[in-house]
Amino acid sequence: MAAPWHAILRRHGDDEDPPVVGAVFEASDGTRFIFGSAGTLHEAESLAAEASSKMTTILAVRPYWGMPAIDWIAADPEFWKPNPMAKWR
Repeated sequence: MAAPWHAILRRHGDDEDPPVVGAVFEASDGTRFIFGSAGTLHEAESLAAEASSKMTTILAVRPYWGMPAIDWIAADPEFWKPNPMAKWR
């Protein structure tokens, strides 16, 4: 199961902040977005503090927000049936 909290750090390409562990996306303007996972809000806040970045966002991940309502499924079960091509982990 994925961690329920994520710290997203935003840094400009020339920042000299200490390295941070996480998945990195770099935009064309040199801004780097670093995504780190944590099991608790406290751990996410610790990640953000270690990063010493002024631009940090902490998000809670709620997988159930991606689930359709039961009445939506009942209204069009063919549309909502599982995709046989999707791979389960």
